[in-house]
Amino acid sequence: MKKAAAIKNIGIEGPGSLGKYLVSAGYALEEVDLQGGDACPVNAGDYDAIIILGGPLNVDETKEHPFLTDEFRLIEDCLKTDTRLIGICLGGQLIAKTLGAEVKPNGIKEIGWYDVKPTEAGGQDALFKSLPETFSAFHWHTNTFDIPEGAARLMESELCKNQAFTYGKAVALQFHLEVEADDIRLWSKAYADELAQEHGPGGFEKIEADTARLMPELEKAAARFYGSIFS
Repeated sequence: MKKAAAIKNIGIEGPGSLGKYLVSAGYALEEVDLQGGDACPVNAGDYDAIIILGGPLNVDETKEHPFLTDEFRLIEDCLKTDTRLIGICLGGQLIAKTLGAEVKPNGIKEIGWYDVKPTEAGGQDALFKSLPETFSAFHWHTNTFDIPEGAARLMESELCKNQAFTYGKAVALQFHLEVEADDIRLWSKAYADELAQEHGPGGFEKIEADTARLMPELEKAAARFYGSIFS
């Protein structure tokens, strides 16, 4: 049986629909909760795929969160062994940092639902051409990554130009394809102060309404993308 590991930087940000897809596709999925004290895998070759998830941490906070150093080592091993690697939000930033690219404030926070679209290169990429020309995805980030040397910039949004890149068998996403409605509700409560700062007192209700309206579109896009990667 194929094996996958989903690396969680914070307990409430899990693999969502991507985890469910992998299980349905016959993978044995191991969830690793680094914040909860689980040890980060050492050998990427023990797995067929590794997913590094999001969180409110900064890639430079290795003193505050020593497990980030373990993730950098794991990413390096994935790149060395050509293991399928997917980084989402913070996970994508960790991949970019490992590859020598800068991770920095985006200037404008993206919190909520915003349209993303493939770049010209993304529209021709074997993985990303399965996505719609434009669709709404969920976002919750302050920082963003530069595109590493030798990587291709594949997705963009109006507020954040670098939304995705690939490098070998590594895929980095700034936006959340994996998120489900329950996840969004949980994050909105856990990060309520930040949500209120960005969207005012009606922010929770707005995100709830947008989620009800836009989640079916995201689910379709995610399913197509997972199929491109793991078929």
